[in-house]
Amino acid sequence: MKIESSDVHEAVIIAPAELNFLVYCHKIRSKESFPFLNQIHLKEHQKEFALEVIRSEWDAVCSQIAKRNEYVMESHYIHSAAYRIFPGCHDESVQEVIHSFEAFWFHLPGFGYQGVLQTLMVAAIDRIALYTNTDNVIIALFDEPHFIETRKVGRFGEIVPITSYL
Repeated sequence: MKIESSDVHEAVIIAPAELNFLVYCHKIRSKESFPFLNQIHLKEHQKEFALEVIRSEWDAVCSQIAKRNEYVMESHYIHSAAYRIFPGCHDESVQEVIHSFEAFWFHLPGFGYQGVLQTLMVAAIDRIALYTNTDNVIIALFDEPHFIETRKVGRFGEIVPITSYL
C-alpha cells in the first residue's frame, strides 16, 4: 500500500512507565507467562480486588495525562501502586514485582521502554502513521491492556500495544 503524504500525520510516541506497570500487574494477576514476570499467589477475592484497582489506577493515570496534556513520569508511582494493587501480599513479593518490572522496563537493552519505542519507530512507522489518523500522540504499551474498554486517552492520544505490530 502506498502512503500518500496527505494520509501521514506527525505523531509523538510516549511509553508511560505507569501504564505499562499496570499492564504488567494485570499479567501477574492473570498468571500470564512473560519474561521477567514474577508471580504473586493471589486468592480469588484478591484477584478481583487487584483488577478493580488496576482499572481505577488506569483511569486516574490517563486522566492526569489528558488533563496535563503532556506526560511527566511520576517516580514514586510504581512503588505506591504495587502496594495498592497487591495489599495483604508479603512485602518481599511486592518488592520483587517492583524490582522485576524496573529491571524489565528501565534496564534491559532491547526490552521494556527501549524495546517498545524501537519496535514502533523502526518496524512499523508506516502503519503507525496510518493508525494514528489525526491523533498526535501514540501511547505505547509492551502488551495488550485487556482490562480496558477504550484505546483513547481523552483527546490526548491513542493506546497502541506493540503486540499489534509484531
